[in-house]
Amino acid sequence: MVAHPRGRYETRVAAPWSSASSADKLRALRAQAAALKAHDDVVDWEAALHRTSVSSLFDADILGYFQNQPDAAAPEVLGNVAWAPGPRGPDGQLKTNIWIWSLAMNAGSKNKDAAWLFLQWATGQDFLTTGATKYNMVNPVRAKIWDNPDFQKRMAEQKDYLKTFQEISSNDMKIQFTPQPLFFETTTEWAQALQDIYAGADAQERLDKLVESLTQQLKDAGIYQE
Repeated sequence: MVAHPRGRYETRVAAPWSSASSADKLRALRAQAAALKAHDDVVDWEAALHRTSVSSLFDADILGYFQNQPDAAAPEVLGNVAWAPGPRGPDGQLKTNIWIWSLAMNAGSKNKDAAWLFLQWATGQDFLTTGATKYNMVNPVRAKIWDNPDFQKRMAEQKDYLKTFQEISSNDMKIQFTPQPLFFETTTEWAQALQDIYAGADAQERLDKLVESLTQQLKDAGIYQE
């Protein structure tokens, strides 16, 4: 989805660069991931890395960290996990997406003072520093923690983890997806299209059909950009 200044949207999921990228990734998946199934999710992928059925993951950075621990990694995996930025787009930019888990207070809460104090504690520097330097909070949201020598020393054991973060954070790293009211409907339908392409459908034809459907949904919601 692409947002426009007036708050309307259009979809570019079938743009030539998008369909080519989808086709390439799913072709590689079919060819190299015989141990996995099309319906497998992120947990299955983690397990596949653990048992050495796959050699790489293109997903959240923390997955590699947790699969590189003594109580999780297979002997062949432990100490042999490394990180790298994803491929650059046709414009030469990374534009890495950030997936954020957030905390919020319910407007109907009867304990707003206590909730507010909890939010301050849970997002405060003291708590997050403790989590990052003594426990397993390996993707802290505060810049000062990334500069903390204790955190850097700890994460230096994870090959190129910090180097990769520094590179992607300096190349337009942000929440890349467009917030819009049909997020769940449109992304679910997109996922189905990717499943169809994995099963053998032509990428451009299938994504063109997806655009038709998504465009109609956006028009019905009154948020499509003509």
